[in-house]
Amino acid sequence: MQRAATTTFFYHAPKITLVFLLIPLSAFSAFASSEDIVQRHLAATGGGKVTVDVDFGSIEVAAGNENEITIDATRKVDWEDEQAEKEYFANVPVKISQEGNAITISARRQGGMSGHSSRHHSTTDGRYVIRVPKNFEVELQTSGGEISVANVNGEISTKTNGGDLKFAHLKGKLDGNTSGGSIEIADCEGQLKTRTSGGNIEAKGGSGEMDAHTSGGSVLVENFAGPAQIETS
Repeated sequence: MQRAATTTFFYHAPKITLVFLLIPLSAFSAFASSEDIVQRHLAATGGGKVTVDVDFGSIEVAAGNENEITIDATRKVDWEDEQAEKEYFANVPVKISQEGNAITISARRQGGMSGHSSRHHSTTDGRYVIRVPKNFEVELQTSGGEISVANVNGEISTKTNGGDLKFAHLKGKLDGNTSGGSIEIADCEGQLKTRTSGGNIEAKGGSGEMDAHTSGGSVLVENFAGPAQIETS
């Protein structure tokens, strides 16, 4: 018997070249972000004063318990260097001191924050929420952030280099200044003086004496009882 012919085929697989790319993990890591939180309760009575002086962040003050002051401070810095963030918090802590009925809150770096402004990625954010007895003197200053004061009777002084000012239901002398923001005044009584270098001024209700000036914005005053000197450039 004659055998059938068989044929054998040989398959040569093509060569495959594997290329591995070594990319540093840091190329995918997110920017660092550090947070600092401070909470305090201090005994206080009406007739005292609270002073706040900080590098950055909004400041909110309103009437609260008549026998204490509460302070809730939150700061966040987001830079390219996590170690620099931690060093900032260590070198510039939120300091709270009390002498009798006078409370001081400060968090300001010598020379300001310019050392980090040149970074490609640099953000800061802060918020100070403070509750004081209704009859209390208030002095506030921040280099960047909104300031608001409500329901307090006493002398009020505020200054921000970049943020809005909001005042509501105040009784007493008011001196408010912002280098770049709008100003809102609602139902305030007393000697009211406000200045903004670039924003609108809106005042509704209230009584006393008003002196309001803006270098670049509109002015609206409604239902205010008393003399008012209003200027806009």
